[in-house]
Amino acid sequence: FNNKGGFYSGTQHIVLSVPEAGYTIRYTLDGSDPVSSSSVYGSEIVLSKTTVVKARAFAAGMVPGNIAAQTYFINEHKFTIPIVSLSMNDEFLWDNTIGIYTDGTNGITGNCQSVPKNWNQDWERFCHIEYYSADGTQLFNTGAGAKIAGACSRGNANKSFGISFRDEYGADNVRYPLFQSKQADRFTSIMLRNSGNDCNRTMMHDAFMQSLLIGEMDVDYQAYTPSAVYLNGEYWGVLNTREKINEGYLNTNYGLDEDSVDMLERNMEVIAGSASDYSAIVNFINTKDISQAANYQYIKDRIDIGEYINYQIAQIYSSNTDWPGNNIKYWKPVREGGKWRWILFDLDFGFGLYGSSASHNTLTFALETNGPGWPNPPWSTLLFRKLITNEEFRTQFIDRFTVYISSIYDPGRVGRILDSLKQN
Repeated sequence: FNNKGGFYSGTQHIVLSVPEAGYTIRYTLDGSDPVSSSSVYGSEIVLSKTTVVKARAFAAGMVPGNIAAQTYFINEHKFTIPIVSLSMNDEFLWDNTIGIYTDGTNGITGNCQSVPKNWNQDWERFCHIEYYSADGTQLFNTGAGAKIAGACSRGNANKSFGISFRDEYGADNVRYPLFQSKQADRFTSIMLRNSGNDCNRTMMHDAFMQSLLIGEMDVDYQAYTPSAVYLNGEYWGVLNTREKINEGYLNTNYGLDEDSVDMLERNMEVIAGSASDYSAIVNFINTKDISQAANYQYIKDRIDIGEYINYQIAQIYSSNTDWPGNNIKYWKPVREGGKWRWILFDLDFGFGLYGSSASHNTLTFALETNGPGWPNPPWSTLLFRKLITNEEFRTQFIDRFTVYISSIYDPGRVGRILDSLKQN
């Protein structure tokens, strides 16, 4: 390409070339991948509107070359947030049999849907993703895998994408510091999130509650930046670029490989590694008196108590009623002395999104001995219920919550952070 993708005014003349003679360049302008029947490139491509140009070299008796893609945003509105261009074959999105974005005729039930939907399937499709700064500078451009993500929010018109970087698609990671709140600059996957249950409201509900904690408490959280997204050259709206909470999160934030971690969700469902260590903790607290110092020491040797208290305070203060029986992930490094930690994500129900008020007693909610199957069944409150019987833990929890209420959660500070996010 004579010019990289980016923001341009007026008609653009795109010139394509290959370094050696004897190749035929074929291209597309609709986001689809060039094949042997695609248009043959001549002297130039003239563009008068926003377009994804994809090109590929072909030669007789040879495997087609890699696909190159560039998006030219022509006479577009200027943004103050980063821009993402996603492009893929049209049938990967809309075909009734294989399309991931459509209701289709080949779906499954679940995620609040009693009628089968294609977008409920765990299908991954090849795509290209280009990421631009707000001033239009291209920051990375690579092939990737895209799948629809989320739970009940998949039913929203604007859906979330999970993006995975693999060798088979292009690069197995992208190298760029996507989030101002973290130094991390290597990602094997990201989310383009529709803000979940907040999709039709503020588009920053969960991100706001997590942003309150940055630099203030030791807790694993999901970084955030809003992005303007284009799909096959069409403006698709705002989605939130987020870290994806999987093994890649631990690699990005802690440098840990998949085979060196235990990562669980909900009631000891395995994401990576094994549940045996955590299962042993559960068996211990079910049979021992945790109010006794020796038994509490056993727990302290296996759980990062300070991080766990921070996690509980963040959930309780936020009044998250889609937890603790849901939206819970926890992990530990598989090594001597490795301790369990919890990851904050999907606080969408917090701050009264669905009717719960500031007076909702989320502390009692998190200590319920016989809550309903959703959202706080007995297994999900067990650890906290047992730990709170120990005077050392209880004192640390109360003291820390008291300090946070007048510092991290000071109403003036909370308001200022909310206003700052609104400006984006």
